Order: sequence, then C-alpha cells, then structure tokens
Amino acid sequence: MIEPSDGTDEFAGEVKRTFGFLCDLGFSVIVELPTMVQFARGGTRVDIYRGRESQEIGAGVSFLGSRYALSEIVRAVDPEAARRMRNIVATTPGLLMKGLEDLSSALRH
Repeated sequence: MIEPSDGTDEFAGEVKRTFGFLCDLGFSVIVELPTMVQFARGGTRVDIYRGRESQEIGAGVSFLGSRYALSEIVRAVDPEAARRMRNIVATTPGLLMKGLEDLSSALRH
C-alpha cells in the first residue's frame, strides 16, 4: 500500500518558494535539509523547520549568538497577534502550504 504524501518531499522547495522574499532582501540559502531550510545574511540566520515527529512548522531568527522563535518576535511587536499565532501541524501537502504561507506572512509583517 502506498502512503499518501505528507509533503516532506516538497518541504525544502516550498520553503524556498514561499520565503523567496528573503533572497530579495539579500539572504541566501545556506542549509537545505528535508525538514529545515536556513537563510543567512551577514550574522543573521532565519530557519524554517518542520518537526520530524510533531510535523509542526515553525521559524526562528538568530542574531548575535541568540536565537528567537518567530512567536517571541511577534509577541514583542504585537502581543494580540501573538495570542492568535499557532504552529500548524502539517500532516498533508495542503496543510504544509498553509503553514508555510502563514509563517511567511507573519515574518513579512
């Protein structure tokens, strides 16, 4: 029996497409793995990941040796938006796309 795809095979490509705006801002992809893509510009790193077990999609930003979850950054800027923010569990390709689009939108704002 063939299992339906959960989107793992497409993860890196979809991250690069959805977060392409980072490249427009001078970032480059420096790590590309089946469950994590990391962009860098100078000393700043942005990682987009998918939990191997949990299938949760999340993002983090590292700067000056410290790493911050996207939810921490949003909380500092807009506490109300942070209360509404949830990581999507991407068990299907559709949920993968929705999760990446939501993260991309949160990072841009």
